[in-house]
Amino acid sequence: MPLFCYPKYWGIRAMTAIVRTLTPQGFALVADGRCSNSENYAVISDEVQKIFPVTCPVGVFALCFSGADGFTSLDSGEQLKLPQLAMRCATSLEGRKCANAVGYAHRLSRCINEGIKEFSLGGSIHSGTSAQPNLADEFGDTICRIALVGIENIPNGKKASAVDLRFYHVNGVLRDPEVKPETPLLIGGYIGYSPSQIVGHLVCNRPKEDERLSAYRRPMKEPDEVTLQDAIEGATAFILAHSDPEAIEIDDKCRAVGGHIHSATITPDEGFQWVTAPKRK
Repeated sequence: MPLFCYPKYWGIRAMTAIVRTLTPQGFALVADGRCSNSENYAVISDEVQKIFPVTCPVGVFALCFSGADGFTSLDSGEQLKLPQLAMRCATSLEGRKCANAVGYAHRLSRCINEGIKEFSLGGSIHSGTSAQPNLADEFGDTICRIALVGIENIPNGKKASAVDLRFYHVNGVLRDPEVKPETPLLIGGYIGYSPSQIVGHLVCNRPKEDERLSAYRRPMKEPDEVTLQDAIEGATAFILAHSDPEAIEIDDKCRAVGGHIHSATITPDEGFQWVTAPKRK
């Protein structure tokens, strides 16, 4: 189950570290840059981009990725990278009309799933990196999660929106993706994906009897007082805590977190802006 932490922090177990925060000014998004093998946490790359800006007919958004980054054909060795597939699908939808962000998310998820199905027709495939743990109420085996996060255009203005897309299979058979809008959205609420619940507990819940990783704890504020800068700093500290050697001693799965941290904001006035850009290859 998700872990509830102060201030309004939901932690979802994943083999990556991504945090999104809604503030009164807009969204802050922060991600680590590590891609690792799920079996032994061997580092594949420390410069992976996990946050992508998208041109969307219903607003200004980003796609945030956690899970397998792609597939490799066991027959031909050909690779399919899910972020690149998703961005191609987003480009193909630029001229399409959608009623709202949820409608756009449904169209995008179907396009991505069709791309995976088409690739898999060439023979057996396996995921290139770690698949994701399931939540308690989820069926099948999760391949990856994509969060569509941003500012949606509505008839009388703009509003913050977040929609979670889950791609999964059952006994090797790809199923239709799940699309779930996040509601209600919490101002000052942190949604965090990370491999270790205990590290999240130490940093966010601030237990007085355990001072481990206390250097990464941030000052507490009321939700409506959290600024974009607070959110960026708090999320960055959360990710850095997971890659601290002490965290790895606490939970070996934290070796899956590290590398170049990239971050961005999405606001009604300025749209998508990089705070720290991903490393360009």
